[in-house]
Amino acid sequence: MMRVKFPKRPGISQFFLAVLCPIYISLLFELTPSLHARPQTPNSDFHLNFSGLSLAWFSLNHSSFENFQSGIRSLPEILLNKLLSPTWQLDLDLSLDAQGSFRTTTGAESSSSARARLYRCWLRLSQHRFEARLGLQKINFGSAVLFRPLMWFDQLDPRDPLQLTRGVYGLLFRYYFPDNTNTWLWVLYGNDDLKGWEIFPTAAKSFEYGGRLQFPLPKGEGGVSFHHRRAKPFRSALISGSPALSSVPENRLGFDGRWDVGVGLWIEASLSYQANDWLFYRWKKSFSLGGDYTFDLGHGLYVVGEYFEFQASRDFFSREDSQRFLGMMMSYPLTLKDSLKVIFLYDLEKNDAYNFLYWQKSLQDWSFFLMIFWNPTDFSVFRKESDSLALAGKGFQVMGVYYF
Repeated sequence: MMRVKFPKRPGISQFFLAVLCPIYISLLFELTPSLHARPQTPNSDFHLNFSGLSLAWFSLNHSSFENFQSGIRSLPEILLNKLLSPTWQLDLDLSLDAQGSFRTTTGAESSSSARARLYRCWLRLSQHRFEARLGLQKINFGSAVLFRPLMWFDQLDPRDPLQLTRGVYGLLFRYYFPDNTNTWLWVLYGNDDLKGWEIFPTAAKSFEYGGRLQFPLPKGEGGVSFHHRRAKPFRSALISGSPALSSVPENRLGFDGRWDVGVGLWIEASLSYQANDWLFYRWKKSFSLGGDYTFDLGHGLYVVGEYFEFQASRDFFSREDSQRFLGMMMSYPLTLKDSLKVIFLYDLEKNDAYNFLYWQKSLQDWSFFLMIFWNPTDFSVFRKESDSLALAGKGFQVMGVYYF
């Protein structure tokens, strides 16, 4: 069967896409020849850059040729820079995300999907110590590598060699002090889809807001973060007999720190509370402890180790539901153009192991990836923006990426 995905209802992303997509395509056709033929002068106060990437991939899993999946994706980007004065600069980043996929299953059924949406669309006013950024953007922070309790607004996946993730619509302010302390303030709106580790989506037509203080520590740096939103709980998450709830307030508090003491060490933690007595789980707690080191073996063997724990409970000191994971990542450059990466994850609660082996070949404008995976069929460790079932079970995936 054929399936094409369309937005369920109009929203901010569809409005921006409908208004800016025709302008964006026109700019691509008009500006691409001049970008290649006429380089920007070093002293010009206006700069325009067109770049991006296109990729194609296919995978086989469950050791069966009947479970075949393939896809294509393109992310063209236009970046404009304008110097307003010797100290102030204005930037515009506009990027589209177009992709399509095809899948066959064991039952000899097939399905396909296609979509196009904005990937980034933001305007930034900045100077040496201050920036204000408005629009569809990536907001992420924290010290952890594999399991990130502070993955509040992105869906970065350590298995993804391209580190692609959806953004959020909002306004972000950042100020940098002379001692490397910096403050963040943000206001978000129109982000109704699940973000990061969220279990409930944000209530429609509601604002989110928060901030972060990042500061230097002896031999490292730390940060404290806060976020508030109104979440829309599912009916199944409520105690029997509860009234219908349109939304509940949620507050999050985060802490992270990283130190370099010969070995890199870090801690990252997140605590969230949803203030409503009808919920099964009002408290959610997670933390990650980890470290990394580059061993002097050959070209250098980089190793990361991390422990992650998540708890959900009705009361702060109770522990009704929990997850515990151990993770390890190792990467080794074979040559200047070839590298290997291994990711191993172990679920301490279910006794499940997740195994990934990458080989990467880098050329001037191309990168090729071969990944072999051996995972449980019930894949629950990461929720990626694309279909994580492509990496469930046992199999391999091949991907080619062209940078332009």
